Amino acid sequence: MPTLITTTAKRVGAVAVFASIAGLSACSSRPETADIQKELAVAYQCSILELSDIKKTDGAEANGKGYDVAFSHTVSIKGGKEAAAILFAKWSALAALVQEIQIAYEQASLEAGRHFQTGNSGVVSGSAVANDPDVREAAALRQKFKAELKRIQPCENITAVSQLQFMRIAADEAAKSGQKQIPVPIAIKVRGHGRMVKTESGWHFTDIPDFQMEQIVTSDPVTYPRF
Repeated sequence: MPTLITTTAKRVGAVAVFASIAGLSACSSRPETADIQKELAVAYQCSILELSDIKKTDGAEANGKGYDVAFSHTVSIKGGKEAAAILFAKWSALAALVQEIQIAYEQASLEAGRHFQTGNSGVVSGSAVANDPDVREAAALRQKFKAELKRIQPCENITAVSQLQFMRIAADEAAKSGQKQIPVPIAIKVRGHGRMVKTESGWHFTDIPDFQMEQIVTSDPVTYPRF
């Protein structure tokens, strides 16, 4: 039968072990994969993307000013090859259309400015130009297709957009073949490195890490939409 002294000693020992483990966790002197994963989840926060294969590959103290880490990860398009094909095809078509409309808008604004300048002794009102029928029509079209483009490609963070741009360029190149079915980018493997510092909320990058594309992963041939 355990005595009061024995029971108390066991409890004290358990508390000591727990305190030791907690202390080691709280005083972690270096960021690990989990810390990098939390930061990348923010950087790639977008409804059409998935993150996987996040791994810390190297690290070293940075002269007492933080910790330099190297890492790798994969960014994939949600929905697989069919979703990727629609995304890149629509994105490229809408981007080209928005560019054309932007040129038309600028030309309409220039023509309206010249018109008002001629009829008003060289004085041009910005509101008058904006209210010109041709300018308003071009502005409305520009806004409409920009909104549609944002719906198709909703990512805003520069890190996410940059990786998507790499994949879109690869899709555009494959589409130039004119084939009905082409392999489309469905993921991109990326390596990165950056400096992290520890705050009360955990480890955070001090600036946007330096990312380098390692490989674009393509699918089996899939029907590529033409818009």
